[in-house]
Amino acid sequence: VLLNFGILSSDDDRGDLSTRIKQIANEAEVVATRIYGKGMSLREQQDRMWKEQTTSIFDLETMEIDAESRGETAPWANADNDDILPGFDASGKMRIGGN
Repeated sequence: VLLNFGILSSDDDRGDLSTRIKQIANEAEVVATRIYGKGMSLREQQDRMWKEQTTSIFDLETMEIDAESRGETAPWANADNDDILPGFDASGKMRIGGN
């Protein structure tokens, strides 16, 4: 929006579109931080996963490679490699019930 319309000015005291969008983004960031807390760096996320003994995406990748080397398939692996989530069809609509 800023690239296409950021230079548009307005006649009121709220400022141009660019200023108003930045103000909304700043307010949204404050609200999100109040709800979810401060964001973490990649290092902080890895440290948290280690402390809480959760699994990182890198661990999942290693598990998937190990399973493939044993001739097995990880439960989350998609043998068809078609990026279609279970329960959804090729158009991305959720399948309910039978076929």
